[in-house]
Amino acid sequence: MYIEVYQETDREVIAAIWLTSNIYAHPSISEDYWIEKYSDFYHTQLPESSCFISKIDGSAESFICVSKTGHIISISTAVSFRQKGHGVFLMNHIKKITPANLTASVYSENIVAVNFFTKAGFEIHNTYVDEKTGISVSTFFWNKIESSL
Repeated sequence: MYIEVYQETDREVIAAIWLTSNIYAHPSISEDYWIEKYSDFYHTQLPESSCFISKIDGSAESFICVSKTGHIISISTAVSFRQKGHGVFLMNHIKKITPANLTASVYSENIVAVNFFTKAGFEIHNTYVDEKTGISVSTFFWNKIESSL
């Protein structure tokens, strides 16, 4: 497993991983919701963020995208590679290169994601209800300086 910096040629596969992994991870949210959000991810979020891809033998299996403000826009793994360490590998990379803080937002019912961020040293900063889905969202915060003490 190795990490590569996102290139424009990776857009299709990364967007496909994003869509299929979100549908898989959120069974209580309609597929139509994710298909509607796909365009924003593909055309806006992906090109405007810093992304890194986890690959094995040249094949993209997971990725992480972080905004300029340090918000993790997405950390997604292809469904067949979930729970095999790709997310931890990418998170450790991002934590090493980030200047100070990271934030993330996940649907609270996605226990796998909540546990992932908690194990990665993030703390729940806030919760709110997403108006579009009616589902609670947890926002997480990680501080590089506090984590290194």
